[in-house]
Amino acid sequence: MKTPLHPNGFTLIELMVAVAMGMLVLMALGTMLSDQIRSSQDTRRAIALNQDMREAMDLVVSDLRRAGYFAGSASAPTAASPYYNISGFNGKALNTGTISPQSLTRNSNTSSAATSNTNCILYGYDRDNDHLNPGTAAADKNRFGFALRNGVLMIHRGGNSAHNCTADNSTGTGLSSEWEALTDPTRMTITSLHFVVSSSISPSPAVAGNPVICSWQVQISMMAEHPRAPSVQKNMIETVKLRNSQRKNAPSSSTAASCS
Repeated sequence: MKTPLHPNGFTLIELMVAVAMGMLVLMALGTMLSDQIRSSQDTRRAIALNQDMREAMDLVVSDLRRAGYFAGSASAPTAASPYYNISGFNGKALNTGTISPQSLTRNSNTSSAATSNTNCILYGYDRDNDHLNPGTAAADKNRFGFALRNGVLMIHRGGNSAHNCTADNSTGTGLSSEWEALTDPTRMTITSLHFVVSSSISPSPAVAGNPVICSWQVQISMMAEHPRAPSVQKNMIETVKLRNSQRKNAPSSSTAASCS
C-alpha cells in the first residue's frame, strides 16, 4: 500500500505560520479599535470643551454689554453716566490690565484705547437700578471684572478694595478674595485670554460746537485645551458692543473730538 503524498493535517511549520498571521491580524484589529476609541474620546472632549467655552464666553459677552449703564440716565439722557468716570478709568466704561504670575507688580493697568496684551478687564454698571454713584461705598457692589489666572477664568462680583488687576506671585493667589473662579479647571484649561478695547465717534468727522457720541466695543479672544488631552484645543473670538454710549460735550473744533 502506497503512502499518500499529502497526508491529512498540518505540519508544525504551517501551524506556526498560521498562528503568526492570525496574531498580525488581531494586532491590526486591536490598533484600529484603540484608534477609534481614542478618536471617540477626543471627539467627546472637543464637544465638551466647545460647550464649556461657549458658556463662559456668553457670560462674559452678556455682562460686558452692560458696562457703563446708569439708571439715572433715563431721566437725564444728556448727563454722563458716572460709571464712565470710575477712579482710574479716565472717562471710559472699561479698564484693562495684565495678570502676570511672574511679576509682583501689575503691568500697565491703563485705559488705553487698544491694548493687545491684556488678560484682565474691569468695568461697572448700575446693576440694581438704584441710581448709586460709583464713588459711594454702597455702590461698590456695582464693580465687576474678568481675568485669567492659572488657566482659570476669574470673575469680580462686586467690591472696591480689590477692583484692580493686581497680581501677587509671592502668595500664589494672583488675585484677591473678591475674585471667584468662573470655570472648572478639571474640565478646561484656558491658555490665553485677551481683551482689546476700541471706540468710535459719531458724527464722524465731528462738527465743532455739537455734542458727540462715543461708542465702545471689546474684542475677546479665548483659547483653551482639555486638561486630560492637551491636543484637544479650541479658539474662540467674539466682539461685543457696549449698549451704553457716552455723550460728550461739544468739541471746540472737529479735530478736538476724541473718545480716548
